Amino acid sequence: MLAVCGLLQTGCGGRSATPVPVSGTVTLNGKPLPADATAFISFTPTAPAAVGVSTVITSGSYASAQTPQGPLTVFFEITKPLGPPRKSDRTGQMVQETVSLVPARYATGVPLTVEGPTTHNFDLTD
Repeated sequence: MLAVCGLLQTGCGGRSATPVPVSGTVTLNGKPLPADATAFISFTPTAPAAVGVSTVITSGSYASAQTPQGPLTVFFEITKPLGPPRKSDRTGQMVQETVSLVPARYATGVPLTVEGPTTHNFDLTD
């Protein structure tokens, strides 16, 4: 049985397929992300023992070289500054308040199955 599990590289103890590159674009309501936005995309496997990966979204594009294969949940963190930086009353350090631009309907993520190198674009809509 162990030989069969090793050959299949799935199930039987959780060995997973080799990570693959996934790239694409992220837009908000069909428009590019604001230039002052800070943005990340995370690929989280649904298998409990598997390891996820996150990467920066730059100018609306992302490239994740080591994306796990199989069923995933994709999460987005896109924020932009809210007003000028201010001095914290508690710490005395400068802080920048931000606002999330990710529509609420994406709070629980987006399901995606990765079965090899691919391009996947996301248009996050209200």
